[in-house]
Amino acid sequence: MIDFKAAIFDLDGTLLNSMDVWEKIDIEFLAKRGYGVPEGYINEICARSFEEAAEYTIKLFGFQEKVDDIVDEWNTMAIYEYSHNINLTYYAKEYLEQLKSAGIKLAVATGLPKELYEPALKNNGIFELFDVMCSTNDVSRGKEYPDVFLLASEKLCVNPKDCIVFEDVLPAIKSSKSAGMKVYGIYDKYSEIHRKEIEQIADGYIMNFKDAPFPFVGELWDLYDKQRNKTNLTLRRGQPILNGLYHLVVSIWVCNSKGQYLMSQRHPEKNYPEYWECTGGSVLAGETSLQGAIREVKEELGVDLYKYSGKIVKSILREDSQDFYDVWMFDIGEDCPELILQKEEVINAKWMNVSEIDKLYEQGMLHPLLMYYKDVL
Repeated sequence: MIDFKAAIFDLDGTLLNSMDVWEKIDIEFLAKRGYGVPEGYINEICARSFEEAAEYTIKLFGFQEKVDDIVDEWNTMAIYEYSHNINLTYYAKEYLEQLKSAGIKLAVATGLPKELYEPALKNNGIFELFDVMCSTNDVSRGKEYPDVFLLASEKLCVNPKDCIVFEDVLPAIKSSKSAGMKVYGIYDKYSEIHRKEIEQIADGYIMNFKDAPFPFVGELWDLYDKQRNKTNLTLRRGQPILNGLYHLVVSIWVCNSKGQYLMSQRHPEKNYPEYWECTGGSVLAGETSLQGAIREVKEELGVDLYKYSGKIVKSILREDSQDFYDVWMFDIGEDCPELILQKEEVINAKWMNVSEIDKLYEQGMLHPLLMYYKDVL
């Protein structure tokens, strides 16, 4: 499963089943000038901006015409088709809706001008799904360069490495990949000649959006029955748990040879803001209770407990929160590991003795979940 926060889509041949329309336009455009469509012509212009494609056409055929005049003619021929006759590729709308419902940001990065892409998207009922729309008209170079993809990620406020691009043509796949983005190639008959190279470069290749990747959104938990037997069911965090099923939660106390315990202070935007606690969290699908405990401390505090022995000092079934709650104790002796705080979760951390923890309790700044602490410390 590939992870991403934003998805950037090409239109022609990717979301829009429009490449046959451009073949029709090319045939009519060149026929008026006494030419047929040369082999490879469509592949040559499909990754270029309209202006670049016009410049290429003028040079190829030796036309004595202006770039703007050719672009205007193409636009006039295409506007009606894009407003009325262009349909979506298979499963495109459903995939966009799934991503949108999962909180993934969506963008268009196309070589089409606004007067073409806007009516096509509106006519197919997907215009409102996109957060950002970018055209090569908005940048100085075509899709053989990453400019339009980088513009989309900038407007989305998402780092390029957290973006996935869906494209059908090789030059655009190369350029978006060079920008550090995840890239999926999608089948189109006009770019089939480059399929092997696309498959070598891209992170994945799909025939249609039915097979497109879905991001890991939120934590996934294994579910257990009341006897703590793992079922074949999983649950995504935030979804309700069916009656009679439970997930695993861990709290982890880390102590040293001085009788001190590693405590952390919660981020102000979390529940119980700025309260102090030992590290804790839910065990992810596929993990054991021990693995979940080691991961949580590594993620939040940067301390690797793998080489230390830990033991469960308290374990209860909590019906109100439908979980098995395991309390772990790790003794790291005289070691003094460097702390690397996960800024989204933790704003401070320090070693405290029991009397200092008692003071937190008296001040009402100890997380309520840890009211049992005198039983285990």
